[in-house]
Amino acid sequence: MKAWFVQAALASAALAGGAGSPAPAAQESVSPDGAEFFERRIRPVLADKCYKCHSAQAGKVKADLALDTREGLRRGGHSGPAVVPGDPENSLLIKAIRHTDEDLEMPPKEADRLTPEQVRDFEVWVKMGAPDPRGSDVTPPAKPRIDFAEARKFWSYRPVQDPPLPAVKDRAWPESPIDRFILAKLEEKGLRPAPDADKRTLLRRVTFDLTGLPPTPEEMEAFLADDSPDAFAKVVERLLASPHYGERWGRHWLDVVRYADTAGCNSDYPIPQMYRYRDWVIRAFNQDKPYGDFIREQLAGDLLPWKTWEERNEKVIATGYIANSRRFASSENGIQHLIIEDTIDNLGRTFLGLTIHCARCHDHKFDAISNEDYYALYGIFESTRYPFPGVELNKVPRDLVPLVPPEEVERILAPHRERLAALDAEVKRLEAEQAAARKVIAEEGE
Repeated sequence: MKAWFVQAALASAALAGGAGSPAPAAQESVSPDGAEFFERRIRPVLADKCYKCHSAQAGKVKADLALDTREGLRRGGHSGPAVVPGDPENSLLIKAIRHTDEDLEMPPKEADRLTPEQVRDFEVWVKMGAPDPRGSDVTPPAKPRIDFAEARKFWSYRPVQDPPLPAVKDRAWPESPIDRFILAKLEEKGLRPAPDADKRTLLRRVTFDLTGLPPTPEEMEAFLADDSPDAFAKVVERLLASPHYGERWGRHWLDVVRYADTAGCNSDYPIPQMYRYRDWVIRAFNQDKPYGDFIREQLAGDLLPWKTWEERNEKVIATGYIANSRRFASSENGIQHLIIEDTIDNLGRTFLGLTIHCARCHDHKFDAISNEDYYALYGIFESTRYPFPGVELNKVPRDLVPLVPPEEVERILAPHRERLAALDAEVKRLEAEQAAARKVIAEEGE
């Protein structure tokens, strides 16, 4: 596994629509963050709450306000522009969805009103400048925007193959096949490789790369004094065997999977158990766990076979990857579909190098991922029990998995159950005494 972290970035290809489709309108400059915020937080709400009256699909667009294009949103309807970018207080759309003006309340039905969280999303969006990556044409193309059979021929979906080694002029310089590719590009540009680094520089580079720490003076002296042909190989093996290797490179993986010690909801409640997943990742690197096992254990460790209780616990801890999904809202139940969306979004970025979450509302515009593919994944995580980490209003976590055998769980809980039974009995006795005392007071009062 020590080499898999060097991954090639997967590219995406935009495939054109059918013949005869109108030319797309000129796009305003929209940042990637702005486009993502619109696609995840704004467009789904517009489609769900507004399009039935204010889009091409409505037949007759009410109030001449079309919200299914960027131009229609900016132009507005009979009352003027729907949004003033950067100014939510003067944006008619914000006033309408707040339901604070009885003459301007949208959607009109109480059951369709936006949630407070959705209203806040629109306010944030307008403050951002109302970024909108849509064009002006909403007419369905003559055929699907993506031919999935053709899209799956894109290079990133093809099986990995060994390409032929390029020819180079300096046959003495390459020491590995990778060197041939590097040298071929250098020669193509008329460049020469830099001279070999001296031993002192080489040791500093490899030590920082593999452990994130500088070499000690003793390590430097030992390497400078070692004239054997495998001196550098011995250094690399020593560094790979260091516990600092997993600490250094495990951090890269933890960044990718958005590791945190808190739940990520409004209150960002702490999760004291998450350190176990962090330490599992570090151990996986240091143990040179095969990448296939590394993936399977994080996604389904609790379903994999095991021989010892320690092995079972390790695989359960690995599923902390799923348990670390961002939580939404401060209620006890949270907003489950957004939690699952976060899981699927990160799964795509982490394991596939793809942004899957676009397919939550429609077939992906660029990659060969359909709306059906998204909900096939959704079904898997919908049947997954996410642990409840606790929130401000209910700080007691639940649905955690014990990391001890059932008999040990029973041994730990038995005294508490006995104590609870004793307290229940005491409560009943006190309630009986209370009832008797009240009866006496009532009789004496008469």
